[in-house]
Amino acid sequence: MFGRKKAPQRSPEDLHRAILGLAAATGESEFIDAVRAEAAKLADGASAAVFLYDPTYRDLHGRGLAGKEIRFGTGQGLAGSAARDLGVVRSSRPSREDAYVQAIDGLPGPRDPDSLLAVPMATEDDHLFGVILVAESRAGSFSEEDAAFLEMFGEIAARLFDGHRRSGHWRSLVVSLAESFGKAVDSKAAATVNHCMRVRDLAVLTGRSMGLTPAEVETLELAALLHDAGRLETASAEFSEAGHRIHVFFTEAFLRSVRFPPHLAAVPEVACAHHEAFDGSGYPRGVRGTDLPMAARILQVVNAYDALIFAPQPGTGRPLAEPEALARLQAGAGTLYDPAVIEAFISRKLYVQEKRQHARLERQTAVDVTPILPDGREGRPMEASALDLSSGGMLLEVPEDLPVGTLLRAVIHLPSERLEAMAKVVRRLPDKGGRILVGTHFLWQGTTQ
Repeated sequence: MFGRKKAPQRSPEDLHRAILGLAAATGESEFIDAVRAEAAKLADGASAAVFLYDPTYRDLHGRGLAGKEIRFGTGQGLAGSAARDLGVVRSSRPSREDAYVQAIDGLPGPRDPDSLLAVPMATEDDHLFGVILVAESRAGSFSEEDAAFLEMFGEIAARLFDGHRRSGHWRSLVVSLAESFGKAVDSKAAATVNHCMRVRDLAVLTGRSMGLTPAEVETLELAALLHDAGRLETASAEFSEAGHRIHVFFTEAFLRSVRFPPHLAAVPEVACAHHEAFDGSGYPRGVRGTDLPMAARILQVVNAYDALIFAPQPGTGRPLAEPEALARLQAGAGTLYDPAVIEAFISRKLYVQEKRQHARLERQTAVDVTPILPDGREGRPMEASALDLSSGGMLLEVPEDLPVGTLLRAVIHLPSERLEAMAKVVRRLPDKGGRILVGTHFLWQGTTQ
């Protein structure tokens, strides 16, 4: 049943083409789909399945040949045997093998395959990533040459898969850093607290719904998180009047100094275009219509929407209600905004999904607060109450006044857990009942024992 490695006799170009098919994948799900498709072509089988190894539970999981998601232990089925022994399993009568399990190795129907080939996705140092299973050879049975080719393909797929996962971890770090930078920018003014995070969520939802590629969505995500980076330079009194318009130039200067990889090279352009207009009347360059990438046109709309419903508006000094904001966006379709983006954003109610994600917990929650004094020492601890709690910050009722800008260490006592956070006071709210209310923005938060 178990085959041995053998130098394949067919052209290496077949293997090279299969590898190129894997390299084109941009995400884990696309990579798995590519492994499945290329393995079937390489071994000339009718169908293929890929099962990933979970080191935590020491089992395999994935969509089987029958099309159903399954999870099973190493050693179960012919696929599990290949994983357990880190060897090739090749059979022309799989249903008669002692290790055969129809739910794992079988076809839709359920039917038993007339031939089966399973190889581990493992590196040369025996680091297991999964198993490739190919069924029903078009030649009637899988040869040793088929097995040798697929085993080499499995080794290469394992290395590429390891690289995909490592780059994914690196991407998580990059996004986390961008989020932290965006929060630092947002904390400069009460009206913009959590602005970049909300804009990012709205932008990603809209981009995916409009069919942007994974690279374009990633570009849009980073551009949304960093689009106001220049406000750190314009927050001083020197730029108090002109800062609103010229912050985009500082954003551009900052982002142009960053060496983005080729697939993210458009981040500066997209980020700096969030105040452009569809009819060319925007700034800084007055770029018109489709001369801007779609990601930039999406960022224009979601940035404007968030500003309308969270920032005080001229004349009234208050944010707009949701229906008013949507009406304002519709009125600007074709002039300020791309009509296609407005249509997608409103008709698909993407703003509702974002609102659910940022829903607040309106409950009175005990919070232990310790102010950080200007000299860096901790002040006197106090007991406070959170009246409004969200992922971005909280509204606190405190026993004594805390000036805007005060840093706080806080322990928030939720029913199921405790959150530890570093927060900053960003606004002082009037209250006719004599209570002292302050709005805070989270600089960091995490669960504690």
